[in-house]
Amino acid sequence: MFESIILIGPGTQLFPLTNSRLQITNLPILNRPLLEHNIEFLLPISKKIFVVILEENRKNIENICSKYNYAVQIVGIPCYDGIVASISRIGKMITSENLIVTKGDLITNIKIEDIARKYLAKKSYFLSMLSETKNESTTVGFREDSLLFYSTKLVNDFPNDLFTMSHVTLSRELDTVEFYMFKRTMLPLFDGGSFGLKQNLLPKIVEDLRNVNPVSLYCDPDAMIYQVKDKESYININKLLKLKARTGNNAIFDKSKQKEVKQYIKKNQLEDFTNYMCDVCIGEQCIVINSILGNEVNILNNTKVFSSIIMGNCRIGANCIIERCIIGFDVDIKPESTLIDCVVSSGYHFEDQIQGSEDIFNVIK
Repeated sequence: MFESIILIGPGTQLFPLTNSRLQITNLPILNRPLLEHNIEFLLPISKKIFVVILEENRKNIENICSKYNYAVQIVGIPCYDGIVASISRIGKMITSENLIVTKGDLITNIKIEDIARKYLAKKSYFLSMLSETKNESTTVGFREDSLLFYSTKLVNDFPNDLFTMSHVTLSRELDTVEFYMFKRTMLPLFDGGSFGLKQNLLPKIVEDLRNVNPVSLYCDPDAMIYQVKDKESYININKLLKLKARTGNNAIFDKSKQKEVKQYIKKNQLEDFTNYMCDVCIGEQCIVINSILGNEVNILNNTKVFSSIIMGNCRIGANCIIERCIIGFDVDIKPESTLIDCVVSSGYHFEDQIQGSEDIFNVIK
């Protein structure tokens, strides 16, 4: 059996939306269901799961963790001091030979048992996974299922021995997923000299193990894995889970409609809004694309919102069209509005009765 650590901390593109009033662990449309999904992903092979979170936010996840009884333990920390420090802190509580670390933001159709079998069969010291990335500063070098080079620098000094190896692929279109499975004997590397595992420590681990026992990669051509780090991946994931719930299949999200939206924007010379913060008023007859609308946002009448996240406590005006969006808690939706292909959280308010068919909600006349 393994012991697992889920580190709940700042995201990447979602992090700018957090402040003292609205921290990332309080985003109702993100962390609670995602945390539960990740706990259940890890449970089959974990005798204990430690969930690391700011002490002041402990109460936000207690109701989720308590349902798993002794299997899940919350560890409060006074401040964010980096992944490496958090792992080092938990390391003293680990008794199993093998350890799993994630950031609790994964959605995948891979079974954790399959990853563990691969890790144990290869007698790996360290294992991760690769996925497509938009981060062009990351360079990975791999051969089959072994990671031989990893760097987050724009300019790299490649080791000479890397070029003596045959069939090595170098890529800036792939990156490691923040899922790590490793031996407890690796814990001494997690000292105060590094802040982030991926940026600071992982390159050193890959280099040290390259000629000893290379970092393993779990590879499955039929596997799907998303890491929720931005609004696009969150929208894609919700669409995928919705299709899976309806069809029972592990459907891959079809991006064709997003392509249509971008073509429509270009053709009609529309402005592409991004990252609205809190307390914003969006004027009438506007079109909002690919955005995060923050807390207490007013969307006035006759507005169109596409492929966006509308967070909690927002007010949507009359005659609006909301398409392919995630709608948070306690959102007021005025009459004559149409929601198409949206995910609506609990606690929303419709002023009139509504009718629904498949993905479409309309006000009943």
